[in-house]
Amino acid sequence: MIRGVVFDIGGVLFTNGTAEAIKKISRRFGIEEKRVEEVLMGELGERYRRGEISKEEFWESARRLWGDSVDVAEASKIWHECYRPRKEVFELLEELKRNGYRLFFLSDSTEERNEFLERNYGFLRYFEDGVFSHEVGMKKPERRIYELLIRKANMRASELIFIDDREEFLKPARKLGMKTIHFRDGRELRERLKKWVTLK
Repeated sequence: MIRGVVFDIGGVLFTNGTAEAIKKISRRFGIEEKRVEEVLMGELGERYRRGEISKEEFWESARRLWGDSVDVAEASKIWHECYRPRKEVFELLEELKRNGYRLFFLSDSTEERNEFLERNYGFLRYFEDGVFSHEVGMKKPERRIYELLIRKANMRASELIFIDDREEFLKPARKLGMKTIHFRDGRELRERLKKWVTLK
């Protein structure tokens, strides 16, 4: 029996802001998209999401790589504003909570992004607990981060559903015994969830 539902944040609860931000930052500052992607999604971004470097260290490195003329405060604002809430997924959260399911998150994220999204959308109030990569020094698809989430939930893996927009991040969850859903859009998610949970 399913008792808990685990959500990815960027790409499920919110749009995938990074993909859009790469294009917008490239256009705004005249930097090749590949060079923007190398910072946001490459080794530097990975270290930032693991919490290995601070916000200041990340953006100072970005400025060195992109050039001194780039206003990194503006680049940061562009990046975070590209994450937009998916109304239909927020409605699902409310319905699942009303129906007695325990809600958790598992997200590769940064403190900076979380603060922006919480300040603007108050998303954390829906969740009982969860794991942010930057707080624990590990990322999906490392097995340990899923094991940590299961321990925090304090239930069997088979009692949890994990929802993510990237298939490669679902495989470790399945290996541990969790049900998984590859997210595409809110309507399809609702229909697929009905296989395991009670929804109207």
